[in-house]
Amino acid sequence: MRMKLNVSKRTSDHPARSREVLERMKALQDKSYATEVAMGLAQQEAEKRVQAAERETFSVRKELEDRIFALLETREADERAVEEKLLATRHTAMENREAQVARQKLEEELSSVRAALLTSLRYLKSFGTLC
Repeated sequence: MRMKLNVSKRTSDHPARSREVLERMKALQDKSYATEVAMGLAQQEAEKRVQAAERETFSVRKELEDRIFALLETREADERAVEEKLLATRHTAMENREAQVARQKLEEELSSVRAALLTSLRYLKSFGTLC
């Protein structure tokens, strides 16, 4: 954006002074233009850095979300496996209890059969001695 130069009549009466003022104004104008260009380039560079940071942030966020999702899936699978093992253990414990109860019953029956056999043997012995 170049500005129009307004030179007052007072300086236009003195050509050397007028030229010096024009040169200074031109230098200021060039400096202002260069500053505007530099600011524009700096702003573009800053916008590029912001966009790169946003892309990096998105990438990191996506990676973290993927990791969290994988951990949640693993956790759920582990929980299911633990529940299945717990159920299997409970089932085995119940089977063991049932087997123990059945064993006790069999031992009681065996004891009662032994007692009956011993009684029968005593009876037979006593009968054998009587005959």
